[in-house]
Amino acid sequence: MHASVIGMRAARQHRSRYNSILSFFAVFVILLLFRTESFARPSGSDPNSYFIEILTFGSAKQPGTTFMEIFVGLPTQKLQYLRTASNFRANYELAVTLLNGMGHEVQRAIYIDSVDAEPSAAILNVNLHRLRYSFEVPPANYRVEFKLTDLNSLSGFRFFKNITVPDYNGADLTISDMQLSHSMIRCNETSALVKNSWKIVPNILRVFTNEDKNLNVYSEVYNLDFRLDRANKGFATTYFIRDERGCDVRSLEQVHQKPTNATVLTARLPIDDLDSGLYQLILKVRDFDSGRVVEKSTTFRMSNPLAL
Repeated sequence: MHASVIGMRAARQHRSRYNSILSFFAVFVILLLFRTESFARPSGSDPNSYFIEILTFGSAKQPGTTFMEIFVGLPTQKLQYLRTASNFRANYELAVTLLNGMGHEVQRAIYIDSVDAEPSAAILNVNLHRLRYSFEVPPANYRVEFKLTDLNSLSGFRFFKNITVPDYNGADLTISDMQLSHSMIRCNETSALVKNSWKIVPNILRVFTNEDKNLNVYSEVYNLDFRLDRANKGFATTYFIRDERGCDVRSLEQVHQKPTNATVLTARLPIDDLDSGLYQLILKVRDFDSGRVVEKSTTFRMSNPLAL
């Protein structure tokens, strides 16, 4: 309609200035009637407000490669929401690209989705939108590029994260990254959240409260000294939770049999009485046959509600 009005004005340039003003006023009224309601996206996007967790595990699919799992916590209140018939909707595209040491693209994955919100001020408190990407790559140094495109405003934002992908195919006793989760249950499902028959709901922020009760930990160990021609002695795992003063406030020791030279490790450590603060989680694995010991650590934060 806008184009037809402009065409009429061009064809009737001989009419009076009064009619031209009326035509302009009509277009202005139409634009007002059909204007789009939206919530403006806050300016000054900060890469620190995008939560990224990159985990690596041994690959069971491609020999000589490492399985990389990337979780992204997207703060959707940063997107522009447009009015629909019943609510507000944001549309976005998030592309994740792996670049090698030369800056060349190795792999890429693109995810397109939308987020709906009720037409109220609560839209500013929309929870994180959690996304998952996975890659099978050779061990090396990589740069991971994240490119977010707001499909409503067409604005874009790009940020990077460097990572060294380890080699789990060597001879040394090795532990994968440790994944901390909200919940971890055995299942027979097949989905993006299932690894080795464990359904793991990720805690990308690695922030827990007393209400979480337990710290759920998933990891894998590789290159155990396992042989079919003898009785294997098994191995032990010991978990420690260490506070900011360097004191161990929780520990859990378990003894396991060796199903093969690699296996899944899971643990639940009670955290319902831990104070707010930053903690270190340490895992030690001791192989009884070889006598070798390996250690892995990560961090998490307790953020308990204030007592009234």
